[in-house]
This record gives sequence, structure tokens and C-alpha cells, in this order.
Amino acid sequence: MTFQTFQPDQIALVSAIVQELSRQQPDLPAEAALMNKVIEAANMICDECARERIYANKAMTPAEWLASDDVGESSRYMLACLANIGCPPDNGPRPLAASDLGRCIRMLRACDLENKIELMRDRGKRWSELVEHWKPLVRAYDEEDYEKVSELLNPSN
Repeated sequence: MTFQTFQPDQIALVSAIVQELSRQQPDLPAEAALMNKVIEAANMICDECARERIYANKAMTPAEWLASDDVGESSRYMLACLANIGCPPDNGPRPLAASDLGRCIRMLRACDLENKIELMRDRGKRWSELVEHWKPLVRAYDEEDYEKVSELLNPSN
């Protein structure tokens, strides 16, 4: 889960991008506007690789969690439902893999919403089934039994 920051070689990235563009378009002219975008892209990659990540491993408000690097579709949907943020439709995205489930569990713990999981039963059949298996799912996830997590998340597979 943790990302180790590092500083990539910006010149090597620029060179690799230009080389790939030239492979795809052999007659590509050396144009200033395009080179500026290539440099901008390489700089964005370098900045992202050097940026410290923010994970949901401590108490957070919903706003802090939404600004973290630990947000997925299903966990965002759960937060909207459980913290009354907006009016999400029923049958919204649900976790399909252990990584999705982990983001949901960490969000619930970080935002102190674990005691509200039962409210997800009213969000459609798929969510009702998920809540039915919630305790065994959390236990399997905490024990790093990802095969069991997958079986519980996708019982028909």
C-alpha cells in the first residue's frame, strides 16, 4: 500500500517520451509547442513521484479523506451514503476486489463510520448482500486472506 517517493530523471523521461512519439510517428517534426508539452508531462511525472502520499491510516474528516490518496469509487459511494453527502442513487459501485474493500474499510475507520455500515443495506440488493457478509469480509481482509475476501465479494465466480 505504501508508495516510496523517488526523483526520476526528468531528462531521461523527456527522451523516452520523444522516442516513443517518434516511433509512432516517424516523420514527427521537432516542434516547440509539442516539446513544451513533453517537458510538462515529464515534470508532472517527476512531481507525482516525489509527492508524499496521504493514506487513510488515522482519524480524518470526510473532507480530509476525500482529499487523500486512498479513495476509490466504492469507498466514495459509501462515504456519500453514510455521511449524507449529496444524494447518491441506489446500487452504486461496490467493492469487487480486496484492494477496493480495503479502501472502504480504511474510510469507515478513518471517518468513524463503522457503526453505520447497516445503513448500506437500503442501497440496493448488491449492497444488502455485501452488508450481510460484512463482518467475515473485514475479518478476512484484516487477516490478509484475500482469497476468502474474493470469494465473499464475488460468490458466483
